[in-house]
Amino acid sequence: MLVGAVVLSLVGGFAVGSGFGLAAIGLAALPLALFVLPRLSRAAGLAAGYFAIEVPLALLLLSTLVFRIRDAESLADNPLDSAALYRLACVGGAALLGCLTLLRTPIRAERVATPPAVLFYAGYVAVVFLGAPLSLNLQLTAYRGVELAVGLLVIVAAVSYAGREAVARLERGLFLFLVLLVLSVWIGVVVFPGQAIGWGNSPIPFQIQGVLPVVSSNGVGETGALLLLWSLAARVSGRSGGVWNVTVMALGAVTLVAGQYRTGYFALAVALMLLLVTRGRRLLALLAALAVVATLAWSASSITRAAEPYLLRGQTREQAAELSGRVRLWENSIPVWRESPLLGKGLLTATRFEVLARLGYGTVSTIHGTWVEALVGTGIAGVSLLVLFLVSLWRSALRDLLSRQGLVYPAMILAFISVRSITGPSFEVFGVSMLLLLVLAYRLALTGGRRGMRHVANA
Repeated sequence: MLVGAVVLSLVGGFAVGSGFGLAAIGLAALPLALFVLPRLSRAAGLAAGYFAIEVPLALLLLSTLVFRIRDAESLADNPLDSAALYRLACVGGAALLGCLTLLRTPIRAERVATPPAVLFYAGYVAVVFLGAPLSLNLQLTAYRGVELAVGLLVIVAAVSYAGREAVARLERGLFLFLVLLVLSVWIGVVVFPGQAIGWGNSPIPFQIQGVLPVVSSNGVGETGALLLLWSLAARVSGRSGGVWNVTVMALGAVTLVAGQYRTGYFALAVALMLLLVTRGRRLLALLAALAVVATLAWSASSITRAAEPYLLRGQTREQAAELSGRVRLWENSIPVWRESPLLGKGLLTATRFEVLARLGYGTVSTIHGTWVEALVGTGIAGVSLLVLFLVSLWRSALRDLLSRQGLVYPAMILAFISVRSITGPSFEVFGVSMLLLLVLAYRLALTGGRRGMRHVANA
């Protein structure tokens, strides 16, 4: 190992002398990560594998934060501005730590089999790279694939290194990030109210958004709903309780309402109904459904008039019917997809440069729909693999939800993200939802394996 460090140092010095600064930084980071970081973690009393699990996950999550908004033209002219370099550094650091984790001796003897959902997603990432040469901007599309690949690498490497323990620690890291993100939004409301609070003509006259970092109102509502569902499901499962659990639930609920995320309301209702139906409260769910039907039949018009202002949120009925303009965007995406139906024309690149920019939405980064985004960007091949990924997750999540000893939160989170995928970006692009679903795939694989072991023991 000492010889290896010396060789890397010599090659790094040659790289500096040749003007390859980035290569030198990368080579210098290798001995640092191999020899220094593990010793620092032990000296600081950190958990074993801290730089293999928490640190790379934190780097990935930090890379998702947005600190500036750019239009398509400025993105094409200068893709590597200071904010982009920050994101690139985070992703690069996570990739380095992920690769090194794969080379290290696991701290747990147990082996966690790779879930089918993860394999399907790996196939989807491969399709992103295959379709990159067909896009208008090869480098930008390829980088989208790199982000997805690094996210996949970090999760797989962490689980291969620490097994079941890694899954639990990854879950804690994701949950803590959601809490901190919501807190940053409310801090922005207090410190920068003029930027964080938007006013409109609706029964709830305000709508909040994140300032530092920038978080859209829909993103605020989504994060709040995820916290609400996750903490509620943990309480139902008897795995969490107390003041912390109730506080996070309340924080999530208030944040969802303040963000006025309409898709979030519907997705939350779907997840809660799923919980009622499957967790021994079928009669309560049936009575609730009958009450809703009876109320609608008795006074449909008055209920509609009462609920309409909240659902429209200041828009006209025509605008709501068009899903706030999404239908028009989707219609204009189909001709672009037909130019390359099998592999698409580049994830995010095709929709942003060939659809959104041409329609005058230069600062909008996605087409606001997972399946349309994936279809235009990765074609039939990519969408098919995403469908298999989602179906595989649902199969495992429902099996767990229907079991009295199974977990609740994977199915509830999956229900929420599945509904959100209709009108917003989710697991087709790199982000929190993508990382969360990959971790849930491993969690569900572990609980399924545990049930299988019980069945064998009982036989």
